[in-house]
Amino acid sequence: MKKILGFTLSDVLIALVIIGIIAAITVPMIMANFQEQERSSKIKKFYAAFSNAMLFVKSEGGWEEIGLTNSTKSMQKWYETYLGFRLITTKVCYKESGCWNDNYIKGYNGKVFSDLGTNDNTGLGTNNMTAILSDGTLISIDDYYPYQIIDILGVDSGEERGLGIFFDINGVKEPNTLGKDIFVLVFTYSQGVVPAYKDKDTETVNSNCSSSGTGISCIRKYLK
Repeated sequence: MKKILGFTLSDVLIALVIIGIIAAITVPMIMANFQEQERSSKIKKFYAAFSNAMLFVKSEGGWEEIGLTNSTKSMQKWYETYLGFRLITTKVCYKESGCWNDNYIKGYNGKVFSDLGTNDNTGLGTNNMTAILSDGTLISIDDYYPYQIIDILGVDSGEERGLGIFFDINGVKEPNTLGKDIFVLVFTYSQGVVPAYKDKDTETVNSNCSSSGTGISCIRKYLK
């Protein structure tokens, strides 16, 4: 058989096949690892920025006011007074569409997610406000009673009310799914900003961040 630089044509073809097989195996792994690192970076960036903003809100007495609200109008007043100017946004919405995904978001299990019932299209709570940050991240903020914070968000707040913060790291792009591009933080006065499911055991966290769960707990693996 004719040789090419000391190798036969069959040797070259075999080498190309082997290279192709290796590439087919490793390239998806490399891409998945890159996407995972990018996801982790975005989550940590938002967590740091929001935590810092809420520190100022707390220091200025802003929590006492939000802790007594249970209406969209009150949420709007609180946001505009204390938090809004600390976040760089391109748009803010109160119960109207335009700042969150147009369709209901999904849980990690693929089912439509609605934590408290809703009369709009967010799939979240009924008094939430939403916004688009300058980097394209979407946020949805709502106030929760103590029993909701532990039952839905997995954080033991004692008798404190708090905020549930849902954020979508890739904006309106798919998959719009908890644990994949949408993640959840919780704010209480005594604990500050913490990841959802902070007070749940590892088994419960893993079960929720699986094909049988909602995916609210998935942020735990990025903010250990």
